[in-house]
Amino acid sequence: MQNFKFLFYLLIFIFFSSCIFNSCIDEESFAEGSAVNLKFSTDTLSFDTVFTQMGSITKQVLVYNNESNTVKLNSVRLGGGVQSFFRLNVDGDTSIIAKDVEIGAKDSIYIFVKVTVNPANTNNPFLVSDSIILNFNNKYQTIQLRAYGQNAYYHLPTDTLQANLTGTQTTPISFAHNDSSNRGVEHLSASLLTLKSDKPHIIVGTYVVDSAYELVIESGTKLHFANNGMLLVYTDGCIKVQGGQNDPVLFQGIRKDSYYPKTPGQWYGIWLWKGSKENEFENCIIRNATVGLQADSNIVSHLNAKLKNVRIENMSTAGIVAQTASIEAENTIVSNCGKYCLYLVLGGKYKFTYCTFANYWSEQPSSNAAVCITNYRKIDSVILWSPIEQADFINTIIYGSKQNEIQIEKADGTPDIPYIFHHCLLKTTALTSQNTSLSGCKLNEEPLFADVIENDLSVTLGSAAIGGADDFYSVLVPNDINGNPRTTQTTIGAIEYIPSNKRAIKSHR
Repeated sequence: MQNFKFLFYLLIFIFFSSCIFNSCIDEESFAEGSAVNLKFSTDTLSFDTVFTQMGSITKQVLVYNNESNTVKLNSVRLGGGVQSFFRLNVDGDTSIIAKDVEIGAKDSIYIFVKVTVNPANTNNPFLVSDSIILNFNNKYQTIQLRAYGQNAYYHLPTDTLQANLTGTQTTPISFAHNDSSNRGVEHLSASLLTLKSDKPHIIVGTYVVDSAYELVIESGTKLHFANNGMLLVYTDGCIKVQGGQNDPVLFQGIRKDSYYPKTPGQWYGIWLWKGSKENEFENCIIRNATVGLQADSNIVSHLNAKLKNVRIENMSTAGIVAQTASIEAENTIVSNCGKYCLYLVLGGKYKFTYCTFANYWSEQPSSNAAVCITNYRKIDSVILWSPIEQADFINTIIYGSKQNEIQIEKADGTPDIPYIFHHCLLKTTALTSQNTSLSGCKLNEEPLFADVIENDLSVTLGSAAIGGADDFYSVLVPNDINGNPRTTQTTIGAIEYIPSNKRAIKSHR
């Protein structure tokens, strides 16, 4: 009986203790008073250029409560309200005004921010701003928001191509010749088109230069491609890229936020379809794609592409891929690619003069050489091959982070590949100075590039490239990629060595 009474009183004690404890929780005290201040991971959240009609990436700011008690926010809102270009997600709450938000003692919350800029009557970048307003304890604290907007011409898919171009079953496409002036295309004649350069061009899907059309892209034009976007020059089509020395044409991804300037694989690349011919690329930059330039052709007698003063950088797979194609290139730089800087396959005819192929890929080490030349390709256990008629490298640097940056292979029973390296700087274990296809070359001597991480492949004092070129070709290519003159004792590669105190023309970065 006494045990029963003890148990009865114990249960009553636990019940009342529980009530008192819960009462204490319900009456939790908050940090109050004007002296309470929140801390932010940044006072100003900035977005790089955002194209009109295109949303930004999501950025975040952390709000810290360093008090010993919980801080209760009456509201978190945008100063511009529903008219703001910005939108918030306050610790999961996407309401226009987030109310009664609590930040525990010595704790923090995330505020996520996106921005979509509406069109403005200007072709130049413009600033939009707002602020996040946090109201608590009869006071306000703010976080500034800032974004640069940019109007653009938009090229959106109008059709679907039933072809497996990029690994998908269907490819959304639009045709350049179907675009009008208000979409940035001028019809110079029945078959000649040009893109306006006053605003950037945003390309979603595949933008096609169709058969019998020629697209001219003039100095200063900027083309930005969405994910998997591509420029396709179809059979009997043609593209002429005519950038200026100080105002090159730019091909790159659509994002301009700080994370993206050197991020590869943001779009697919430029594809010169088999049968396209007489394509020209002069003074242009191709960045951050999967394959920078792919040239396919079954007609080697026609020049597929001529490259002059071209930079191709940060490709997730390859800089240039050529299949049974014909390419001539001078003053061309290809750098930092996931597999190859240059991949010549299934035959073709090629000549590279004063070029630089440099692969210091850091994303994931690759076993591939910077330059690969082969006359065959294996598809479903079947070996296809076609003869390489010419593979000339003149006054060219081929270098990188691996021991051997040149791979030359032919299919069994097929003719030898007639490659030539003349006055080149090569990093290789596959070729030796005894090779009769090498003349005047320097092997495994350091080029001493200025900054391979930033794709600055100008050579510095002491480089083996300085004075190593055959000056005969400086008559044919009298200026380097930056416009600096070549005279005597010229430098191997696309960039002439100029002492820093004599440089008059800067590289386009």
